[in-house]
Amino acid sequence: MLAFELLNEVVNPNVAKEWNAIAKKTVSAIRQIAPDSYILIGGVNYNNAVSVPLLDEPYDDKIVYNFHCYEPLVFTHQKAYWMEGMTKDFDMSYPASLEVYREKSRQFDEMAMGAIYTEGLREVGPELFEALFAQAIRTAEERNVPLYCGEYGVIDQAPLEDTVRWYQDIYQVFLKYRIGHAAWTYKDKDFGLIDPHYEEIKEQLIALL
Repeated sequence: MLAFELLNEVVNPNVAKEWNAIAKKTVSAIRQIAPDSYILIGGVNYNNAVSVPLLDEPYDDKIVYNFHCYEPLVFTHQKAYWMEGMTKDFDMSYPASLEVYREKSRQFDEMAMGAIYTEGLREVGPELFEALFAQAIRTAEERNVPLYCGEYGVIDQAPLEDTVRWYQDIYQVFLKYRIGHAAWTYKDKDFGLIDPHYEEIKEQLIALL
């Protein structure tokens, strides 16, 4: 089966209208040569789940709404060298109280850490993913469009037991709402599931994919 993804992670959160126009034009071009292939379309702000409602109504019945999830970022990206303000000695457990997560997140850009400020959120666990995905789930259901999480995962610097707990929680929500999903990543890129770091928990993770 061949599917197309138009673009990986439109960064600017303020170009939803422009992105929809580009997506519509691109889908039209693809349909001239691949009329029956699925086309994945993600929203702005790094394919954020909350951007799904900003996408156009589906252009045909082979459109899939796509989003990514690495929340809470202070856990999944702890010690990540590419994150501004992140240090090599930064440690974060999962789960932990919402207060601890918010306190730990204050040293980073608030927009990047926005998930833990989701309105009505009371704890970090399955409830976090339910709250984050709520608008995307509702939009997909109303428009009868499949919903797919094209990237999610935990950096190889996080505690192994906590990594398993994170995968269990997000997987639980994927199953509940029938959200397709693909973990990032198979190997390398600091998230590789078959890399030595994950060997101790590999079978547990495989069961949660």
